[in-house]
Amino acid sequence: MCIHKRISVLVSLGLLFMGACAQTARTQTSLQGIQNPDGSRIVYGPVDGAATPAAAMAMILRNVHNTCGERPQVGKVFRLRGTNSDAVFLTVVNHSMGNRQRAGLLIATPTGPSQVEIGFVIDDAARFGSSVNPMLGTLFNVWHPATAASSAPASPGPAPGGGSGLAGKLHTVNAPDNSVSIGVPDGWTVDPGSGHGTIIAKGPQGEVVAFGMLRNAVDSSSQWQQNFWRMGGRPIPGTILYPYHGNLTREFPNLVQAWRRAAGRGPARLQVE
Repeated sequence: MCIHKRISVLVSLGLLFMGACAQTARTQTSLQGIQNPDGSRIVYGPVDGAATPAAAMAMILRNVHNTCGERPQVGKVFRLRGTNSDAVFLTVVNHSMGNRQRAGLLIATPTGPSQVEIGFVIDDAARFGSSVNPMLGTLFNVWHPATAASSAPASPGPAPGGGSGLAGKLHTVNAPDNSVSIGVPDGWTVDPGSGHGTIIAKGPQGEVVAFGMLRNAVDSSSQWQQNFWRMGGRPIPGTILYPYHGNLTREFPNLVQAWRRAAGRGPARLQVE
């Protein structure tokens, strides 16, 4: 689920990757892509000449290598839950873009006998953590590999329930005051308390996703804050008090618990994947 505007600029893989070697670009004429003004890119479609997900990934990674002038660093390949799709995260320095640090997610899905499609999103590494979900939302709105798979008898077919095995079909819902809208799968509803730029969506299995939630927070390890308290200052009721040291990835689970404490709620059992 994400808030996004679809950008309908479709270009060839050669243009998207900005100068990949001519031979590789010619073999990938079936791929399509979206190039966003901020430099993020989305590529999707069948990979010509790739009979397996591993082969498709290797061809795309080789193209990234040729484009960026450096071999990408890849993580461990993993299976997307509930699908027959493999995925891998990668990072690379793009020398053709002024040595910009880039990060991406590459997904490969078999769609028939000796047929594989890929979905690929990439952005500046510093921005990737916040941009990956909106990019995936845009990708899954235009890329439906399970639809192609359902027409191929030898393929695994779409995930149970129909539609894309990677993301369910989304429909738009609005907050009661129309200040914000998001795309949600069937069966999800909007909490009536949503509004003023905040929206809370609830799923049929007890899932809850919130966008635009705000809460005051102070760094309790700050010398300025400690001096303020010694002079009689008090935090606003409901403020998050947490000694923050700059690594949001590491601190995120503890910040979630601090958020709950500030709201008068007990700790939650978290599972981070």
